[in-house]
Amino acid sequence: MKYLSLLILLISFNSFALVIKGEVNRKYDNTSYRAVEPWTIEESKHFHSLISPENDLKMYFLILPALGKPNDIFLKAWRKIDPTFKLKIDQLVSPPATKGWEAIHKISYEVPIKESRLIAADYGLYKGKAYVTLIDGKYSTLQKRGAQLQLMAQSWKPDDLKEEILSDKEAKLITDKEIRILDQFLQSSMRDLKIPGLQIAMVQNGKMVWEKSFGVVKLGSKEKISSNTLFMIGSTTKPLTTLLEARLVDKKILSWDEPLYKILPSFTLKDKDVSQKLQLKHTACACTGMPRRDLDFIFEYSGISAEERLAQLKSMSPTTDFGETFQYSNLLVAAGGYAAAHALFPSLTLDAAYDKAMNQEVFIPLSMKNTRIHPLKDDSTASPHALNINNRIDPIPQEMDDMVYAVAPAGAIWSTATDLIQYILFELNNGKINEERILTVENLEKRRTPGVKVDEKAHYGLGLFIDDFKGIKTIGHGGNTLGFTSEMIFLPNQNIGWALLSNAGSSPLRSLFKQKVFEVLFEAKRESHKNLQFRLNLIQQSFSKMRAEISDSTSKTKWLEPLIGDWKSNELGIMKIEKNNKDYVADFGEWKSGLASMTKQENTFVLISAPWSGSFHFQLQKDGTLLLDAGQTKYEFKRIK
Repeated sequence: MKYLSLLILLISFNSFALVIKGEVNRKYDNTSYRAVEPWTIEESKHFHSLISPENDLKMYFLILPALGKPNDIFLKAWRKIDPTFKLKIDQLVSPPATKGWEAIHKISYEVPIKESRLIAADYGLYKGKAYVTLIDGKYSTLQKRGAQLQLMAQSWKPDDLKEEILSDKEAKLITDKEIRILDQFLQSSMRDLKIPGLQIAMVQNGKMVWEKSFGVVKLGSKEKISSNTLFMIGSTTKPLTTLLEARLVDKKILSWDEPLYKILPSFTLKDKDVSQKLQLKHTACACTGMPRRDLDFIFEYSGISAEERLAQLKSMSPTTDFGETFQYSNLLVAAGGYAAAHALFPSLTLDAAYDKAMNQEVFIPLSMKNTRIHPLKDDSTASPHALNINNRIDPIPQEMDDMVYAVAPAGAIWSTATDLIQYILFELNNGKINEERILTVENLEKRRTPGVKVDEKAHYGLGLFIDDFKGIKTIGHGGNTLGFTSEMIFLPNQNIGWALLSNAGSSPLRSLFKQKVFEVLFEAKRESHKNLQFRLNLIQQSFSKMRAEISDSTSKTKWLEPLIGDWKSNELGIMKIEKNNKDYVADFGEWKSGLASMTKQENTFVLISAPWSGSFHFQLQKDGTLLLDAGQTKYEFKRIK
């Protein structure tokens, strides 16, 4: 790829360059796509290039005859850009075709970890042609401009490509027949995806039509999940937090346009000018340009208060302009929720104020009797689980998921599927519960108003995703912690909604179940079983590949011996590298993980215990520091002498 920049420069002299302002529609041969500000388009005879303002993320659209195997087509496409291209394949997959395509193929390439870079491609097959998208970019820019890239890539398609549209269909009434099909799908998917426990609840036309619990609270336990078993719901907390904020706006205690520092005087970002203009509504819009800094609270959280966690924002700044692109910040959502609670109970700590405010303004008015921030002594709670390096499910300590408590408004709530149905009923009844108005229509709609774009069809509101799924409007929010996965979704125009909770982290079941619901209720194309099989194969492939690329054998990890000792990151705290018999372990205080060496990446080790399972690459630098590259943020661990 060393000639890539030169080729782009040469091509630009024979091409049409356009700096995008706003959002524009572009034509390329028999296709159309949308480009967004502040990217640049370069149009040549053989392809179109879309270049990020940082100039280190580039996407290319090409149309080629669909002749040969997928890898042959990808290679021909890359060599249109760079005749010397010869990177090794990292992974080549063919997911089930959707959205009118006859086939879809995706590929990624091996790139040294130290380059912090993605080189990948995909193409859709249609009428004998391959519509190829090539991507070459730095992870840091991918993180902040990924939504823009998604929007542009998804919008590029042949003008006559026809997607499945369900908007002209009425939803079936959910009867025993529909429930039986959905029940069977959940049970078989649970077995295949190794999910220990699950709750489902569905509502249609204002009535609960299905509620059921499956499995056990903990792998190896005989205790069954019941309708009263509490699950952590992760980011599904966010709509409940913005409901608290909306209630206080209704009561004239707050205003959406009120600067946050006036509500919470201790709040400030690194850039004081940005701090001054950041309003309450901005904390939940994912539109401020604040980067995701989850590692800051995943690695070090024991004994850290909400006040101390928010103080970390003083060292952080947005990386894109307000309203420019979707960037998801749990810390900023937490700041907004805590500010609202502080406005209501200024004499309490932020944690206590948020707990009391949510009970008073959300849980009690919505009759969510089994929903709380901290479980009570007599509560039945599910235990978290995650996949280990061998692709088997393991229980993980609940203490690992306790990392969310210092950012509670972004993801710490415990609830049940039936309690979340109470929230869905409130949304479907336009702000009322049992004819009692909980929220004005004005502020209900404020939270649902489409804001920054997430991709071609989805927007983010205020703590809510607003999507167009095959022509049908869906609103909701999913959630993940390390050991739980949740989904809360409703269809406002069809008066249908459901909540799905499981005690397995990062499970794909929520998107698979959504597709199955649309198949059953709207007779959508039957894709859920194919998608499930593809996800199972992909998970197995990915874990097999990971195991082949790491080793904890003595011969491969002996280079870790000199690293034994204490290391410190200013942001992530202390890491103790220890040796336990022949195995190396990293102890971060709150949790520990076994270590393995990357066999293809020099001087790099990874964490292998669940839930990390090959995540987090620590690179030994020439200056003796250990680098954890998280894209937009680079964390350095220095040895403590």
